[in-house]
Amino acid sequence: MAILLFGILYVAFLLSHTILLRKEPLGVQWIFFLLMTVWAGDTSAYFVGKAIGKHKLYPAMSPKKTVEGLLGGLAGSMSVAALLRTLFLRDFPWHHTLILASAILILGQTGDLGESMIKRAVNVKDSSGLIPGHGGVLDRLDSLLFAAPFLYYYILSVS
Repeated sequence: MAILLFGILYVAFLLSHTILLRKEPLGVQWIFFLLMTVWAGDTSAYFVGKAIGKHKLYPAMSPKKTVEGLLGGLAGSMSVAALLRTLFLRDFPWHHTLILASAILILGQTGDLGESMIKRAVNVKDSSGLIPGHGGVLDRLDSLLFAAPFLYYYILSVS
């Protein structure tokens, strides 16, 4: 029961920050920024890690993640964040854009590793069977879990 309750609160509380973010000025743009930056980082990390990854990041929790993948993810997140800043968030300072891109990538990877840790603790490979081959629904959301609250509070602090 405690594990189930933790899982529900963990996901619901952290992801509820996307609702708060949406209510902010330029909320739609910030949600788009969050999603695209997270997905660009995840996708870049995957392909760079698969192509040239040699140095394991944290093999005990996620044996396929590499340092090279992390750096590729950082490049992907920063590139997309810069593009989105240019297109939709022109008044947002460049240095804040790069800080956000870096933090979103790092927090996204932290969320992914955290979800891997939860799955290992309960001895399951996938969090659900809804999306075959993708580790489940939680694997699609884990990178947003820590990035969404961070983005929300960062935007509040610089507004």
